Amino acid sequence: MTNRLEVFVGVGFGVGLFLGMLTVFVVPTLRLTISASKIGLWSGVGTGLAYFFSNLPWVFQMSPAMQCAFCGIVGLLGLFLVGTLPRDAMESFEEPVPGSENGKSFFGPTLVLFFFLVWLDSAAFYVIQETDSLKAAAWGTPNRLWGNGLFHLFFGVVSGVMIDRGRLIGVLTIAMLFLVGGSLWLTGGYRDVAWLGAVFYVSGVSLYSTGLVASIAKQGEMQGQWPMAKRAALLFALAGWVSSGMGIGMARDLGTIPYLFLLVALAACLGVNLWLARLVRRTAA
Repeated sequence: MTNRLEVFVGVGFGVGLFLGMLTVFVVPTLRLTISASKIGLWSGVGTGLAYFFSNLPWVFQMSPAMQCAFCGIVGLLGLFLVGTLPRDAMESFEEPVPGSENGKSFFGPTLVLFFFLVWLDSAAFYVIQETDSLKAAAWGTPNRLWGNGLFHLFFGVVSGVMIDRGRLIGVLTIAMLFLVGGSLWLTGGYRDVAWLGAVFYVSGVSLYSTGLVASIAKQGEMQGQWPMAKRAALLFALAGWVSSGMGIGMARDLGTIPYLFLLVALAACLGVNLWLARLVRRTAA
């Protein structure tokens, strides 16, 4: 261990660099290794399983060093398995995916939704972690950890199926309602039933996280749009890292999630839905 600033800066830079590269590389990898019609489903399975394993009591209660080692082993195993996949699932990047919400008009609205979802998720997570009563309600016992893992897995798969059917915006809207509801329930002090707020919270997280992984890969390469890698980089940079930092900063400085922010997030969600409904009507006309 060290207290030298330059070491912390170097480690932080390395973690940020390689984690950012990994998240962006996931998008074209999905497109190359999974049939486009099943990208949502398998993204949901992968996201749900990742959350499920992270909530296993014996994993959750490991020391930070052991958790890092465990994740590294699982990551290497995943890398090996990806290398064994056949490449016959590769499809033309220029072909639109049937049933998906294609078209460059949809990227901006989904980016806005993801931005507020990650912001709210990060703020809620920070408040839970820093409040003993909420922490106990959310993941204070093995039974609750098992429950969280199962809800993560279930809603990850549900999200993936809906995305494959062209319902990405619907998924994100439901996720927003779950996250807002969970935040209100947890911070409202409902004591013996505070765990129900955690159920809403973890379910909303899996719903939108699956969309975050699958949305760009599901669309594929399209004429008139940036390449998938650039769109993924913009999505994860703004709706991943920037909004996450803003959520943590807001919760740390204010010690809670302001009701005004929840109203703004809901208003943004409603605005995106109205905007897209107008675009769909205009396209159909």
